[in-house]
Amino acid sequence: MAVIENAKVTVVGAGAVGSATAYALMIRGAAREVVLYDIDDARATAEALDLAHGAMFTGASEVVGTSDVGRAAGSHVIVVTAGAAQRPGQTRLELVETNARIMASLIPSLVEASPRAIVIIVTNPCDVLATLAVEQTGADPARMFASGCVLDTSRLRLALARRAGVDPRSVHAHIVGEHGDSEFPLWSSARIGPIPVTEWDDSFTPDELDAIATEVRTAAYSVIEGKGATNYAIGLSSTRIVEAVLATSGRSCPSRRDSRAPSVSTESPSRCRRSSGPRARCRSTGSASRRPSTSCSRARRRRSPRRPRRCGRGCRGDSFVRACP
Repeated sequence: MAVIENAKVTVVGAGAVGSATAYALMIRGAAREVVLYDIDDARATAEALDLAHGAMFTGASEVVGTSDVGRAAGSHVIVVTAGAAQRPGQTRLELVETNARIMASLIPSLVEASPRAIVIIVTNPCDVLATLAVEQTGADPARMFASGCVLDTSRLRLALARRAGVDPRSVHAHIVGEHGDSEFPLWSSARIGPIPVTEWDDSFTPDELDAIATEVRTAAYSVIEGKGATNYAIGLSSTRIVEAVLATSGRSCPSRRDSRAPSVSTESPSRCRRSSGPRARCRSTGSASRRPSTSCSRARRRRSPRRPRRCGRGCRGDSFVRACP
């Protein structure tokens, strides 16, 4: 899968999660254009303007706020965060009735505006809403899926890393199942570096692992109780999924798709694009070839000063000798 350049990403919902997702997309340079869509035009415009004021420090990303769903046209990825927020003590599944009605009126218009986009459902309960959206629109389940347990996996790795005293990036463990109270960790494959978690030291007892699983499963409740919403980490995890879809990273994400979807990968490692440069022609034959991309290691090695020489077709050394086929 080729890297999508100049990608356009639409974030639906300018609330805490949507704004954090747009911010993460901007600072990570995941998209060339970010559209922040919300039915509250003033809120969407203000959030986008606030983000755009920092463009000098982040790169070339353009951020636009709008209440016009037509601005989503041409999006490569749509991230849906709109919906009722989870209140303290409320489970994700208790939001399903309210947010299902919102999805029923929202998803068809988004698909109509940008029929080729990959749609990522972040609104809770994301797994249920993704299934309902697929049934409602008839979309390919491989192109409309939930954010799943990407955030929960990050929480698990942080909990293990803190107890082991290592960097979270050195922990390899996953949460699977529903993004909610029925999720669970895959302890049999959990590693710290190359070492199984249960063999790291004596502190990782069965009781301790159960405590970690409970801590991860209820982490959102603790955050919501203290500040009213979770937003920063879900914004970052949503951006990681977007990067995987756009193939700007070589990472896999434990996101959730409908069980009827074919077994497909949503990402592949970025490749050296040797044939992406401008065309040049051999002076003797007129045949065209491509100059290698300057991002390629081969191109960097070949940027040494030119010296007169002949190619196999008789061209004299000049500015076109590197482009001879």
